[in-house]
Amino acid sequence: MFASYVPTMSIARAVELTLTPDNMCSLCETVSEAKQKQDAALPSDLSQLVKKAPLIFQATPSVVLTAPATTSWLTLAAQPLSVDPAAPPVPPPRIVAA
Repeated sequence: MFASYVPTMSIARAVELTLTPDNMCSLCETVSEAKQKQDAALPSDLSQLVKKAPLIFQATPSVVLTAPATTSWLTLAAQPLSVDPAAPPVPPPRIVAA
């Protein structure tokens, strides 16, 4: 509703019209009716709801995750490479000029 009001009036007036209960759109009316039905469906005696309260407030078990005891990949990567790499077992192919 606010977006449709802003092009034709000031922002203050658009906010005022959007938030007044007398000027509700169809979606707002539907939500309001559903809220009233929900409130009417609640039991008037709240002692029935107290029976369910312990399910809501039960403590959750603690979960502790630990890293496995292995060597770090950083220590393996920090080892220097061989300075004199081995020669290839076969020399590369060469073109013989005829």
